[in-house]
Amino acid sequence: MYLSPIASELQGPVELGPFIGMVPLDCTMTSISVFADSPLGLGTSAVYTLRTGTSITALTLSTSVSDLSDRSLTCTMVAGSQACSATGSVSIAALSLFDLKVVTTGAAPLIHHALVQVVCQ
Repeated sequence: MYLSPIASELQGPVELGPFIGMVPLDCTMTSISVFADSPLGLGTSAVYTLRTGTSITALTLSTSVSDLSDRSLTCTMVAGSQACSATGSVSIAALSLFDLKVVTTGAAPLIHHALVQVVCQ
């Protein structure tokens, strides 16, 4: 599965669900790969974390309620890099939603787009 683009608003305060995926069958996510449109600057890093759950409800244009929670599949993009990847094992039930949380340290880029690939078998 591919998600693209994501993370154009790194500092967004709420999860509104515009970039989510749905798993059609029970599966186990075994890898994540993230490819950014530009390298991160000196002293900057970005941690991408898989989140799963069953619902995201937008209450207004800027508020929502979600049961998505962080899972153990993460990768870290370091300064000067445009990519990261990781492997692991996260079981996901059919019809579950998933997305990625991005947490940056250092001077976050104003615009940061990424292509994300996850493998769910």
